[in-house]
Amino acid sequence: MMQLVFQSEYPVALLAIVAFVLAMAVGWYYHRETRSLALPHRWLLPILRGLAIAMVIMMLAGPTIRYRRETGTIPTVNVFVDASASMDHADAGSAVDGSGGTPRIDAATTMILGDESSNGWLRGVGDTHRVKLFVVSGDTARQVYDSVTINDQPPPQTLDIDDADLDRTITNLAEPLKERITPARASADVAGSGVTKQRSGDVVVLLSDGRHNEGTSPEEFAKRLGDDAMPMFTIGFGRTQEPRDLAILDMDLPPLVASNGRAAGTISIKDLGEPGQAFQVQIRSGDTLVWEQRLTSLDQPSRRVPFDFPVGDLVQSIGGEDESIQRTRVTIPLQVSISPVDGELDSANNDIDYRLAASTRMRRVLIVDSRSRWETRYIRNVFDRDPTWAVTTLILWAESGGADTLDATASFPRDSRALATYDVIVWGDVGRRDINDDQLQMVKDFVAQGGGIVFVDGERDYLSMMKDSPIGDLIPVRFANPTRITLPMRWKLSTAGGEIAAMRLHNDADGSQQDSALQWSNLRPPTSIRNVVALPGSETWLQAAVSTDTRAPGIQTDAPVLVTRPYGAGQTVYMATDQTWRWRYQVADLYHARFWNQLLETVMQAPFDVRDQYVSLSTGAAQYQAGDSVPIRVQLRDADGQPASDAIVDAVLTPADSSSGSETQVVALRLVDPTRGVYMGESSALAPGEYVASVRAAGYAASAGVTGSFVVTKPINRELVRLSQNVELLQTMATSSGGLYADASQSQTVWDAIKPLSDGRIQTQRWPLAQSWVWFAALLGILATEWWLRKRVGLV
Repeated sequence: MMQLVFQSEYPVALLAIVAFVLAMAVGWYYHRETRSLALPHRWLLPILRGLAIAMVIMMLAGPTIRYRRETGTIPTVNVFVDASASMDHADAGSAVDGSGGTPRIDAATTMILGDESSNGWLRGVGDTHRVKLFVVSGDTARQVYDSVTINDQPPPQTLDIDDADLDRTITNLAEPLKERITPARASADVAGSGVTKQRSGDVVVLLSDGRHNEGTSPEEFAKRLGDDAMPMFTIGFGRTQEPRDLAILDMDLPPLVASNGRAAGTISIKDLGEPGQAFQVQIRSGDTLVWEQRLTSLDQPSRRVPFDFPVGDLVQSIGGEDESIQRTRVTIPLQVSISPVDGELDSANNDIDYRLAASTRMRRVLIVDSRSRWETRYIRNVFDRDPTWAVTTLILWAESGGADTLDATASFPRDSRALATYDVIVWGDVGRRDINDDQLQMVKDFVAQGGGIVFVDGERDYLSMMKDSPIGDLIPVRFANPTRITLPMRWKLSTAGGEIAAMRLHNDADGSQQDSALQWSNLRPPTSIRNVVALPGSETWLQAAVSTDTRAPGIQTDAPVLVTRPYGAGQTVYMATDQTWRWRYQVADLYHARFWNQLLETVMQAPFDVRDQYVSLSTGAAQYQAGDSVPIRVQLRDADGQPASDAIVDAVLTPADSSSGSETQVVALRLVDPTRGVYMGESSALAPGEYVASVRAAGYAASAGVTGSFVVTKPINRELVRLSQNVELLQTMATSSGGLYADASQSQTVWDAIKPLSDGRIQTQRWPLAQSWVWFAALLGILATEWWLRKRVGLV
């Protein structure tokens, strides 16, 4: 194969432009002397002079003819170097590189590319193997070298992992490799001819510590490579034992606690101290110690520590504000810490800040059902036991003479004002005969004005009769036939549901969307669900994966179970089953209570956090992660208490610490509900730190004291949670694909296994044109021809 390449330190395109411009300039200047001549000499002479000038300029591009010849089998070795943050760790005293403290990525770079004292592997195989080199970071694999590219450049001296565009916060050892490798199926029939295509000898080499923490399973990808007869060779870096380290990984806090209640949750810690070593875990609020526990190390990568403490005194200590300002939520700053121990790797990860939101207002839920089903009873119990909720349960059949009741004194709100005191409605299997159209219209208006409603269907199929009622537009599904699905099924989290915090059943520093989906699939499935179809504009968060072995006509394989969509300023949710109480089997309220709390928190429009006579303000949660956007709601009223819908409103987010380096952000708010004077907006991504939110609007300077606060924290760096080499994963990837695993200290076994795959050679010859007699002869010939033509026309 013959190619024309350019070997120059100058850009070829730039040299070509310069050559063209100079050639045109010389030709134009020359034409003044030849314009009186007859054709073709009038144009031929300037063209020859310009061509000569262009050839001289292009000599700087280093034009070279490269001749490449391959004999025998030349395999491609796809080398992937893991450049994640964990590869920056230096294993002191390890045998990885013999230096007793060289970062893993440096050891991998030296192994591949060499250094001043040694040649790397890549430089020694150019005559027998084609080599592609990739740097894996985040979800991408960036190619940095190809031994047969047209540019024919030598191997790089470094991998250049300091590029700001590289995402080194995660390790994904599946998708980035998959995108770069397209192997041919081994022994595949070529176009049905009966001729089989044998394995080409192409291989994959992965240099990594194996700390995969994002994306699909690398083992499955390796098995696919094995099916395609493309073995993967893995070279492991790092010690097999975790370094001694304690760290706060995460904190599972309730989203809201009662101001006179207790905060209970769990702290996730990394406990890799010496077994039996004593340490303390503490929670402080300022100078006040609110909880502590003495522990001994169990040498576990992840450990949960439960906590429980009262919040009443903390709420009172934050008082002292102007009496004209009312708060429905108080934000309590918390500092969680773990005491350092001897021999700890890094004590900087022993402290972390959190914010706890305490409600000074009871959230109100109205539960309406035709009868007291198991589902209704358990949902009611979840919120009745929570001191931050006030529950009203209305059983309609009890009012009409039924004996089965949960609250015989409850009645439907008498008017829209009374219904508006509730935050959310849980609507059960209620039929048209149980409630009148005026009450249904009140429910519809409640949702349109910002309320939330959750429909929980039942066996008697009363909700399907509501489609022609005033609340029919609220139901986000179409009821299909057959009416019910009773085939074997399991829960399946949809793609959209996996991105919703309300659908997470756990709070784990190592958790991912894949983990959440697995947890859903392991919950006890329903015995039946209503067969429905999600309407356009709705979103399905939860499905039932129905067995396809005996699937009946009209039943979807993935049947919708939880479907939601916005309606007006509010949101509606439909549940196709009333059997979430089955999730309590052997685990009590572990999943059931969490799900319902999170769902209602998502559906309902949260109350404003702080208000005075004229301005109300809400900043959503008390805590966000860096990169999140903060939702902001503001309500304005005039001097008569009427909604103000003609103002220009901004929210100002100011860092609480001016020396933190964070910048103030001004968020323009838009009017979303003129009838209530509500304005909304979202901030852009904020840097970590504590922020104070205030409202800026003409004529409302007196409400400057209406402020909210929240904290933006750095996400937990999963790259540093586990630092040992994951030998098991690297071995499994190698064996699943038919390859070989070796520790970095024994990497020569991998290179020895790859070398025999090539029985050919690559012969490359280069002929620098600009330095050859051909180029010189051509240039001389052009100039000689021009001189001869000039003499012939009398210009010499």
